[in-house]
Order: sequence, then structure tokens, then C-alpha cells
Amino acid sequence: MDVTTQERVEAYCGTCKRSLPSKSYLIRCPHCRGLIYFRYDWDHVQLREKPNSIWRFSDLLPIQQLEHIVSLGEGSTPLIRSNLKQEGTLFLKNEAQNPTGSVKDRAMSVGISKARELGISRVMNASTGSAGLSTAAYAARAGMRSAIIVPRGAPFERVAAMVAFGALVLPFDGTIWEALRFCEQAAGELGAFQSATLRPVNPYQNEGSKTIAYELWEEQPDQIDWVVAPRGSAGILAGIAHGFEDLRRLGLAQRMPRMAAVELAHLNSMEQAWRAGETNEENLRRLALTLDEGQPTIAVKLAHAYPDDGEEALSVIAQSDGAVVSVNDLEITEALRSVARADGLFIEPSSAAALAGYSKLVSRHTIQPGERVAVILTGSGFREMKVIASILEEPMSLYGETSARDRLQRFFAGAEGE
Repeated sequence: MDVTTQERVEAYCGTCKRSLPSKSYLIRCPHCRGLIYFRYDWDHVQLREKPNSIWRFSDLLPIQQLEHIVSLGEGSTPLIRSNLKQEGTLFLKNEAQNPTGSVKDRAMSVGISKARELGISRVMNASTGSAGLSTAAYAARAGMRSAIIVPRGAPFERVAAMVAFGALVLPFDGTIWEALRFCEQAAGELGAFQSATLRPVNPYQNEGSKTIAYELWEEQPDQIDWVVAPRGSAGILAGIAHGFEDLRRLGLAQRMPRMAAVELAHLNSMEQAWRAGETNEENLRRLALTLDEGQPTIAVKLAHAYPDDGEEALSVIAQSDGAVVSVNDLEITEALRSVARADGLFIEPSSAAALAGYSKLVSRHTIQPGERVAVILTGSGFREMKVIASILEEPMSLYGETSARDRLQRFFAGAEGE
């Protein structure tokens, strides 16, 4: 990659609209505590063909000096036309192809690059899975020390790779939300960069999700009618919407697709807020307090009652005439099986939730026949083998040569396995 210097990024507060120093470490607006956003030099933006990562969109990412970029080849993930039977056209954006098997790599490449540009060599995150793994990998690539705070009860198979990357994995006696609060306090005290993929905590990393919109537009310019994504913090959906806003501002895209968030049925704070028209942060927090995060689910990465980026996501859903829908574990399991058998994609339950939500929106006629839909598959099922094995496990009998041949004949004749 050619090393050049950009002076075309301006940080600003989304509330008071003040311009802020882009070369300082920003979390919230120092004047009003509003959320931080970025402006770019729209007259000189180029969408390049190289390198084969999100950094070909560097003119639209908040890094001033490209020599600080930390990349593992994230982005440029395949957009696959699904074989699943549907009345319209279903595309699957397979984010499992990212370096650590998760969409989080887009955000982390931006965040760790910004930390390096700011001269920060310590990185912290609170996570039970994807964000922690991605933090550990990119910090290792950058030669930084990383610490991952994991809440009580986190199984070792979720943190083993973090240990392999050299991160300090610190079990914390509390919930994920208590761990996040502790991480925020400790990072400030220790001068560490907090690599959470939430705009209220890290405005830089949210910009990484925008690159999904750029790639969708490149492959299907103005042809995607809906984008459907699973809801964790809700930052991915909000980021994709901002990416389409960038494309419209550049005169490249004519419209924004309708945006849909999919969440768990027992943790559907966004769905309740959307239906009631009470979509501000205060109402989301109130609704979240009424929901039970302790209820078991196979989609553990979506098991958050309160979405930190929920207010922003609900705003873009409203602007795009989109939707919020919720699904349960049975629907998620069926979606996971269906896409594996129809398309050869082995996805994590949280990704399957988005596909289950798509099916529900079709059955409700929210998504109309003939519409073209992109479902964001956020992560690989190979990182969730224990959970997936528990829901798909079947008895495995031993066969001798004669019984094995008989079974094979019946299978290939179509007598079983449909």
C-alpha cells in the first residue's frame, strides 16, 4: 500500500455540531457528551480497487496517516445468491470470511489502526466472543498488549484463541454489562484504548461497518431493496445505513435500502420500542430492564436486552421505512440447518437469527415478492461448535460393510436424508 497522508477527516459532535480535534482520542463530545461522527472531503473521495481489504475505502475511514493501518485482509467478503426457495432474490453477505471469522474484524481494523495513530499501545475490551477475539488478533498484529475482560461463566472454548494471540484474559465476577463498565473505567485509568464496537464507547470502530454498504453497492448498485442484520448492540445496521448515506452524498447511490434489525424474542426491546414509537435511549433502557437476560439461548452473541446503538439504529430504520422483528431459538435452528443444506454455509446461531428474521418478514408480507434482499451473516459456525453440536447432535451408530453399503444405497437413492 502506498503511504500517503490524509488531512481530510473532521470529527464532530452529532448533538451540539461542534467540530472536534481529529488527532485527539475521542470517546464522547467533551462539551455536551454527545456521540462523535466524522466528515470527509467529499470532493476528493475515491473508491479504489486495491488493496483487497476495507482500506481501499480509506478516504471514508477516520485514519489520517495510512502508515498506521493494521490489516489482516478484512472485508471484500462474498455476496452469494442463495439457493433457498423464496419469491424474491436473496443474497447472503458472508462475513464469516473475515480473518477471525466475524464481521467485527472490519471495526477492529479501524479501531486498532486509530490506536496506533494516536500512539496508544494498550488495548482493552469486555467481551464473551467475537469482539474480544478480534481485539486480540489485531492487537497481536500491531504488536500491542491487549486485555480482554470476560464475564463470569464464559466457557474456555470462547477465550482459547484470545489466549493464543497473547491477550490477558481476565475473568470478571459480574455480567457482561458490569464487565463493560469496569473496562471503561479501567481503560481510562490505565491509558488504554477501549476497542468496544459501540459508538458511545468507540466512535472510530463504528465506521468500519460502513464498508459493507460500499461492497453491496459495488456488486448490486441500487438493486438491493432490503438489508437485514442481527441485532447485538445494533451498531452494524446503523453503520451500514451510514455507508449508504455516504454513497448518496457522493452521487453514487440513488437511494438507501430499507433496513431491518432482527433480535431475540425474549430480549426484544427494540421491537417493542419501534412498535410503540418510543425510540429514544431512555425508553430503550426502561424496556431492557423488564427483560430477562438470564434466559438460555443458542444465540449468545445477541443476548443483550439493551442495544447501546439502538437509538441510532431505530432512527435509520425509521428513515428507510424499515422494520424490527424478533425470532426464537427454534426458528434460528431451522434457519441454520436450511442455509447449510441449501448453500453450503455453516454460520453461527446469531447469523442464523438474521436469516430467520428474513423468513418472518417474508411470511408477514413486509418483504414483498420480487424484492432483492441482502442478509448479513455476521460470523462462522466453526467458532460455535459446542453450541451447534448440542442442537444438531444425533445418535451415531456403527456399521459393518454390509449394513454400510445398504445404508449408502438407500441414501443415494433418495430414500433418506431429505
